[in-house]
Amino acid sequence: MIAQEAATEAAKAAGQPEPTFAPILGPESAPVSPLSHPLSESPAPSNASLSHQPPHQPQTSPSLPTLSPTTQSLLNAASQQRLRERLKDMPPTERELEERSVQMEAQTARDLATAMKEVEAGRKKRREEGNGTAADTVAGWFGW
Repeated sequence: MIAQEAATEAAKAAGQPEPTFAPILGPESAPVSPLSHPLSESPAPSNASLSHQPPHQPQTSPSLPTLSPTTQSLLNAASQQRLRERLKDMPPTERELEERSVQMEAQTARDLATAMKEVEAGRKKRREEGNGTAADTVAGWFGW
């Protein structure tokens, strides 16, 4: 990237047209995310995601893109359909990046829900043992 910038600046200084370079993201470039790799190279799903996996949903329309197994395991059928509709008009690289973005958001939401359940379980345990803190009391007032 720095070499390309240097070449562009040198061309401008010499009064020559700017050089063109191959696109960084494009069909002729190497895969840019784990979605581009074969399934055998993808990381194994965690135990939490295995317990929440819905059955494989067949593609509803031949014109809609197919979602990766990871995305299918993180989203319900209605969300998958909305995502397919959103992705159908995007170029392949943007589609891949958008799907990965949705995967990260869904996994973050799932992780946050798990963390919140652990915090609530800790509060409940402290209250039952008679060791509840002032923060536990205040959190109870607001329904946290």
